[in-house]
Amino acid sequence: MNLQISHRLKGGLAVPLAALAATAMVFGGASVARAQTSDKADSYAVVDFAVKNASSDVKLGEAARDAFRSELAKINTLGGSKIDAVATETVVRALADLGLMPPIEKNSDLIRLGQTVGANFVVTGTVYNYRVVTVDGGKQGQVIVQAVVRDVSSGMVVNGTAATGFSGTRGGDVSASSLLTEALADAAFKGFREMSARTLPRATILNTLGERALINKGIRSGFTMGQKVIVRRRADQVAEGQITELDPDSGFVQITRYSRGIQPGDKVEAIFSPPVPTGQWQVNGNPKTERANSKGGSNQSVVSALILVVLLGFLLAQGRGSNNDLAGDVKAEAIMQANDTPGVRVSWTRDSFLRGNNTGPVRWQVWRAGETTAPAIVVDGSASSGIDDVAGTGRNFGPISLDSSGGNSVCAQASLNGAVVQPTTQIAPGIPFQYAVEVVYRVDIRDLPGSSAGSGGTGGNTSGGTGTTSGGTGTTSGTTGTTSGTTGTTSGTTGTTSGTTGTTSGTTGTTSGTTGTTSGGNGSQYCYFISGRVQAQGIATPLSRTTLQAPVDGATVLKPTSFQWTSVRGSVGSLTLEYVVQVSTSPTFPSGATTTLPSILDNTTPGGQSLSSTVDPTTLYPSSTILYWRVGAKNIADSPGPVPDASGFRYIFSGVRTFRR
Repeated sequence: MNLQISHRLKGGLAVPLAALAATAMVFGGASVARAQTSDKADSYAVVDFAVKNASSDVKLGEAARDAFRSELAKINTLGGSKIDAVATETVVRALADLGLMPPIEKNSDLIRLGQTVGANFVVTGTVYNYRVVTVDGGKQGQVIVQAVVRDVSSGMVVNGTAATGFSGTRGGDVSASSLLTEALADAAFKGFREMSARTLPRATILNTLGERALINKGIRSGFTMGQKVIVRRRADQVAEGQITELDPDSGFVQITRYSRGIQPGDKVEAIFSPPVPTGQWQVNGNPKTERANSKGGSNQSVVSALILVVLLGFLLAQGRGSNNDLAGDVKAEAIMQANDTPGVRVSWTRDSFLRGNNTGPVRWQVWRAGETTAPAIVVDGSASSGIDDVAGTGRNFGPISLDSSGGNSVCAQASLNGAVVQPTTQIAPGIPFQYAVEVVYRVDIRDLPGSSAGSGGTGGNTSGGTGTTSGGTGTTSGTTGTTSGTTGTTSGTTGTTSGTTGTTSGTTGTTSGTTGTTSGGNGSQYCYFISGRVQAQGIATPLSRTTLQAPVDGATVLKPTSFQWTSVRGSVGSLTLEYVVQVSTSPTFPSGATTTLPSILDNTTPGGQSLSSTVDPTTLYPSSTILYWRVGAKNIADSPGPVPDASGFRYIFSGVRTFRR
């Protein structure tokens, strides 16, 4: 199936990503082309590996380092780039100068080492297990090793491998040291062969849209939906993100963390989380592994596949391509509340997927850009908006954490009753904010293909029974039904009722299995998820009300007069603020009886200082003796702007004064 992925621009026009990429290349092609051209090789430093169980026969940590350093020097590229291997002597000397004792396991120490030796990447790892076994009458050394490639600028793991290494079978009086050293060399060869084959895609940012960036590569270059990436400017990492939209030759990255701002020409590089060995061998000799974020013993691998089938099938059926946004029309608008508290109202609409009988949002969580401590707004799943202000009006609940990363693919349980947490940065008037909305939602497990929920689960067992009722107020007793197999066959004894008003008492059966968590007494089971974040269409800047200064309330104004008010500028001095004076025949300023004078743009006046505009009252509503006036303010960069008043004006307005003629 060939899907055309489009980016919907303001006004409803759908433009293919490839077209956006082509346009960006036309207007910025020269600088992008220069940014893409670099023949400089990436530099790798290899340090001593950690060892789970030290050997008296050989220094496995040093031997693993030397094996991987030697193999690294033999290959020409890794991750699609040329490479240079830093000399071991240089690394050892740098460790001594830094006062570090190998093996180095702290991320900060590895970054310091990389910076000291001028490396872009540091290779480290762990020898998880080793042994010498008898094979065909000879001896063979075997090792299990994990190697990790860490980016020095970000400290993130970007590549890696888990491999077993085998020596040749040797007869006679061969030492364990030589066998294990040979096995490590074999593991290094296999590991780098795997990492070299894993060409991690790279791209260049063509344009930025708030917290999203358009890149010049897509599916054909190996990018995949949901893939984690880092953004680099020369040797420095400036951001982290995730692929959210793709077409064959372009895509969008949603920025999840900034260390610096992003800009066209920055490099986007995919990262890879290597598997973690358990330290045990499989029957075929390969290491048993688990993913780095594996919980172990969970049902995630089974349910994840089912969830993906259901969700992707539903979402694609709506013609949405690869867009999995569950909130639409997200808007952030400055608002002045009834108690004169400045804030921002964030609103959204639900995707139709969230309106089914067995599916529903549990919480909506709204995050400010760059905030990682807590969401600014947490409201009930029935809400479609929330307020961010200094009083924490929109934090009605604590943030929800799942026992697994959601991302629309992993079945998880939810902690719904967490304590309310304040974001690190407090909202303040005069500071613009970018917002993004995510939804915590649930799916009834019975709606998943192949689910046996409600009949014992997969491999589960049901306790409880029908019971036997006797006497006038009957007491229930019964035998325990046992569910076996994958479809659940219940055996038990059906109760017999005697008496006319017998009352049944007993315990409700509890279902356990691999498909979810029982909720309530009707066997309903839910998987919880956190959606991807959907960014608001523009920034919003909360503002205080301006204070009217002149003329005084009720003054007589018979000629052109300077109307004065105070600046609402906050701590961000670079904002361009727009002010308008409105005059009306009514204190409610209806659109049909209100004149909005030409706006005044100001980007210098500090907060609290005076601004003015000359108003000629003789030209306004000559038949009215009393007129009403007010001043509105907004950050001109806000989109769509403050919440409109009843007449549709998008400003934060002052109080109202009158003047007479």
